[in-house]
Amino acid sequence: IEELGKDIKGVVVAEIVSREKHPNADKLSFCKVKTDKGIHEIVCGANNMNAGDFVALALPCATLPKGIKIEKTKIRGVVSEGMMCSEVELGLKDTSEGIMILQKGLTLGEDITTALGIKDFILDVNVTPNRPDCLSIIGIARETAAALNKQMQVASLPLQAVSRGCNLQETDKKVED
Repeated sequence: IEELGKDIKGVVVAEIVSREKHPNADKLSFCKVKTDKGIHEIVCGANNMNAGDFVALALPCATLPKGIKIEKTKIRGVVSEGMMCSEVELGLKDTSEGIMILQKGLTLGEDITTALGIKDFILDVNVTPNRPDCLSIIGIARETAAALNKQMQVASLPLQAVSRGCNLQETDKKVED
């Protein structure tokens, strides 16, 4: 069982309010980014974002996959209060073109795992050819209950009988080419 998003803590939805050239570096940007907690000043090396874009913002004390911890730091003489994240930094993809741009209208300050719907669990099952009974959810539930020595409970769904007449003459007609 794999827990998605467990390695991402302290990353929230933010909106870029402004983007300017870094005063002491040609390839860096200085951005003001808004969350529910106010405006944060961020130095960024990516160039695929603009004012008005929604992004994933790792605030100081945030942790990212692979044990990366985010702190307030000074970059080329300018204080950066966090980091705007790419899909790679969040562990969502192997490559990216820059900062992950989110859909507009998300709630500022919302936890990124909730906003992206990645706070979830994955049950990865490798079914061998001799266990076709495990190719369904009920089969997996039955096997799990047996392995854990628990009683399996199957939810019953109310079904309603539908009676419709069937005209056999119409259904027996052959389609001509």
